[in-house]
Amino acid sequence: MDPIESKQQKNVPFQYLLTIGIVAMEGRGFEYPIDTLPSKNGVIYVTNKSRNEGVRGVRISMLNLKSEYFGEFGLFGDQDGLLTSPSGIAEDQSGNVLVLDEALNRLTTYNQDGTFINKWEPSTDSGYCLSGPSSLTVDSNGDVFVSDTGNHRIVKFDKNGLVMSSFGGEGSAPGKFKYPWGITTDNHNNIYVSDWGNDRIQLFSSDGIYVRSYKGTIHNNYNLNHPSSVQIDPNGNLIIADWGNESIKIVSSDDHLIQELRGEATLSVWAQEFMDSNREEYDARKTSNLDNLAVEGDGSSRHTISAHVEKYFWGPTSVKLDSNSRLYVTDSNRHRIQIYEWIST
Repeated sequence: MDPIESKQQKNVPFQYLLTIGIVAMEGRGFEYPIDTLPSKNGVIYVTNKSRNEGVRGVRISMLNLKSEYFGEFGLFGDQDGLLTSPSGIAEDQSGNVLVLDEALNRLTTYNQDGTFINKWEPSTDSGYCLSGPSSLTVDSNGDVFVSDTGNHRIVKFDKNGLVMSSFGGEGSAPGKFKYPWGITTDNHNNIYVSDWGNDRIQLFSSDGIYVRSYKGTIHNNYNLNHPSSVQIDPNGNLIIADWGNESIKIVSSDDHLIQELRGEATLSVWAQEFMDSNREEYDARKTSNLDNLAVEGDGSSRHTISAHVEKYFWGPTSVKLDSNSRLYVTDSNRHRIQIYEWIST
């Protein structure tokens, strides 16, 4: 069966489709992936942050939905075109790839094959020097919004990299942030920000004016714990990477939980090929309790449960949608991406 073929199920916005990835310090695979870009040209770009003091593992991987691997770029270093701690990734209106580096505090642009174009690095004198930027999005006008995480604000650039404005500031009041992470815009260029430290999603107008928050309460049947990413589905629902709760939550625009995803990963094409060539490990795997669901009943935290149940998300850092509204969840601690299909309702 083609891996893109759907398995339809009713009454839920998203249904599990497949998993891509395997742990690898270099070449085909991922090493603590942080963000994913399913581009318009069909190439999937993945930022790998690594935890090996950076030197090995840092890169942007290129592949497609069928796990065909196309190579890598943006290896470790501080020279132009290189990366030290890649974080957010996005695509501009010309199809160029934009990558943030939270250690070098800059944005680097590449063409579709990974060739360096230029870098955006606001000076300290400008008042817009970035500090640990973590995520970015491009609106329909081509303007780029960056989560300037260490400065607790959002910085707006034009398509040429010139700073236009900023909004936010540190705090917990409406419109303020505590380490903002994920960011996206909707069809009306409204801006949604994952306010990581304040356990909420904040909605702003296209001009950066505060509109409302999504936080979750006992009355609307969900809560958020350090949300790391947000997207908007075709029906206007919020797709939230609830990092601290090890799940993805689908929340309606009027703030009610529609669906929660815990993860349903199966072996990826790359993982299956590895198992086929390492039969002893494959045989040991078949006798192991990889779905140790008993741990859910012993009072363990969501983090501990996810560490014991292989199919579950463990450190979901990013959610992204492709042009067909398929959902890509960057499952960082397991070096993979779980993909879900949007079921039209």
